[in-house]
Amino acid sequence: MLAVEGIHCRYGRINALRDASLTVGQGEFVCLIGANGAGKSTMLRAISGLMPVAEGAITFEGKRIDGRKASAIVGLGIAHCPEERKLWPQLTVAEHLDLGAFTRRDSADAARDRDRMLEIFPRIAERRDQLAGTLSGGEQQMVAIARALMSRPRLLMMDEPSLGLAPVIIDQLAPVISDIHASGTAILLVEQNAAMALAIADRAYVLETGTIVRAGTAGEIRRDPKVAEAYLGLAAPEDEETGAVP
Repeated sequence: MLAVEGIHCRYGRINALRDASLTVGQGEFVCLIGANGAGKSTMLRAISGLMPVAEGAITFEGKRIDGRKASAIVGLGIAHCPEERKLWPQLTVAEHLDLGAFTRRDSADAARDRDRMLEIFPRIAERRDQLAGTLSGGEQQMVAIARALMSRPRLLMMDEPSLGLAPVIIDQLAPVISDIHASGTAILLVEQNAAMALAIADRAYVLETGTIVRAGTAGEIRRDPKVAEAYLGLAAPEDEETGAVP
């Protein structure tokens, strides 16, 4: 479905991504983990048309999309739920959902989807006429996800959905993300909470200083001793024969 092939992205002279490649299959759940500043958000911004690609190529369902406008990429079926939600504080929950459907012409279906979003997120249904700036962090994240889903994406990209949320809210959020995937939507998840991401994803990539350094199933990445030590807060296991740490 999505193929990112050897892309380079730069902020001035700084290389944010260097020869980075990843794929997301039809209906697949892929996560991208890494430290702050590794280039994870830049990867999503490049895919969604918010960041120019200096080298390499990005294709979606066989179409080259790097260089296209962000609005055109949304229209092709990719939605981007950005870091820190990026809501308009002076607009209501309902207005955010309507804006999420701005590329659609099927107003009746969009209205039905808005009702479905309020069923999926009953917490924001209670606040549909409330200004986004008055919501809690968890409620704002629900609005951001619902807004992205209003475009009926075939690929949903989520950037740090757990950022700044209390553990109890994160525990509520993970099943919702899994349910979205179970409905048939492919997901590319960027997440610093590596334990949560690896628990719900099919495959994973590890990004370090702009370069993909590891890739595999979520289970393989979770069992990698270097990943466990760097991102899961677990000590690397000793080698049974030598006692050495890998």
